[in-house]
Amino acid sequence: MPTYHRQLLKRAGFRQHIRHSLSILAGLLILSGCEPEGKKTIESFNDIPAFLKQHKIPSVSVAIIEDFKIKRVITIGESNSASNLEATDTTLYQLGSVSQSLTAVAMMKALQDLQISPNADINTILKSWRLVEDRYESEHRISPEMLLSHTAGTNITVYGGYPHGSKLPTIRQILNGQTPNNDPSVIMNGTPKVYSYSAGGYSVIQQALMDLRSTSFANALDTSIFKPLGMSNTSFELPLPQHLLRRASVGHTKLGAPLREKHFDYPELAAAGGWSTAENLARFVVEIQNALRGASAIGLSRESANELMTPIAYQYALGFDIEKHGKHAYFTNGGANQGFQTLIKGHMSAGMGVAIMTNSDNGFHVITQLAQFIAEEEAWPGY
Repeated sequence: MPTYHRQLLKRAGFRQHIRHSLSILAGLLILSGCEPEGKKTIESFNDIPAFLKQHKIPSVSVAIIEDFKIKRVITIGESNSASNLEATDTTLYQLGSVSQSLTAVAMMKALQDLQISPNADINTILKSWRLVEDRYESEHRISPEMLLSHTAGTNITVYGGYPHGSKLPTIRQILNGQTPNNDPSVIMNGTPKVYSYSAGGYSVIQQALMDLRSTSFANALDTSIFKPLGMSNTSFELPLPQHLLRRASVGHTKLGAPLREKHFDYPELAAAGGWSTAENLARFVVEIQNALRGASAIGLSRESANELMTPIAYQYALGFDIEKHGKHAYFTNGGANQGFQTLIKGHMSAGMGVAIMTNSDNGFHVITQLAQFIAEEEAWPGY
């Protein structure tokens, strides 16, 4: 497990709740020894190259949403600083915990299609594994809704990933804590209906979605979300297919050095295993906005979309944080894998939003600056 993940586990604030996605990224940055600036330093897109250089961030890709459409995609910098390879709009970055947002939508769509309540007992959905409490059958009924909102009392806060090329565990080995998995088995050992961030809970969802769809996790998301939305540069396949791997960016440390392993693999796909581009992620944000107004391209009902966006605890809903700016609400999520940081944000009704992806442990610097600049530049409601 990387040092910053160990540090996260020691902090009660992160153990109890993460109020919104930027706090996740801010915490990672502060713990890694870098404080964000107090003053605004990106006042135009022309400021980005110098800003990236100052903070040793190789590249950033941003997609801006206006009126329920992608207005502009901007990619600046290098996908690999060692080879000076230029990043483009089709360069892939890791999603980190933003994987959970895509997972939540895929799970809600499966439950909707099969007419299963999000409050059903997860053990009636699972076919090849069972969630237990401290290794004994639980007296509590744990539901998909609780797992998706981090209120199921499941263990394992974060996953550290595996150096690219390592032998990887299967989802069953992850759930059972078996070699070559690095973590204990996934169990319910906390208090249900109380927020406690748990990547392990999303591994339970990963298995449940596979059981519901009778297919691999990657294929379940590909058929239910990515193909209908034209997200051809998004994948949860592991290993990443060669045609996508060739365009995958290399992760970088806070010192600006490329990871020796190029990137880490996360077989805990639902929690942290996705790859995408800013343009593809923006398509996903637009789909959520369309679903909320009854115009989903993947067949997600308005009722299901509203349930996804209903806060359960600390403004955390199902795979998304709900962020308030005055009377205006935005759905958002942030992710941080080793060498990568990502943010998505969308207005709940106005059709404005953004997706920002970086290949750096310092990505938070440019993410927060860009998100604020774009919100002000585009006159987002509440900013």
